[in-house]
Amino acid sequence: MRVSFYELPSSVGSDYEALISHVGELLLSHYQRKQYLTLICKDKAQAEAVDEYIWQQPAEHFIAHNLLGEGPANGSPVEITWKDAIDTSVVRNKKLVINLSQTFLPQYAAWQHLVDFVPSDSEEKASARERYKQYKQAGCSMAFVNAN
Repeated sequence: MRVSFYELPSSVGSDYEALISHVGELLLSHYQRKQYLTLICKDKAQAEAVDEYIWQQPAEHFIAHNLLGEGPANGSPVEITWKDAIDTSVVRNKKLVINLSQTFLPQYAAWQHLVDFVPSDSEEKASARERYKQYKQAGCSMAFVNAN
């Protein structure tokens, strides 16, 4: 199991819309490479914001996606869920999980690759360091991607 922590640019800071935009670019990049995934948000409101952001993009940035429980029975290439509603059967069908929940995901062994983030806010950065430590102690292969 591989875990990659991406440092968020300082321009994202606590700007919610900037975070959604940044994550949207990452989703598009993986989707275009046919790396289908599950995005785990911190709550339903954030999941709905990401869903709405994707629908507002131009046609050339189309991403086939749906919120958990919506869409086709077998899901779509990009499933969006939130921490309190994680459906492990859906998440297990994806090799890649992007974690916006800012929590350690104990289901980590079900996936091949987990992407997490290190925000610029000092309190959130400390939380990310703790998650990094937990995944490392669990034996995951760790990577850190600098935003600069």
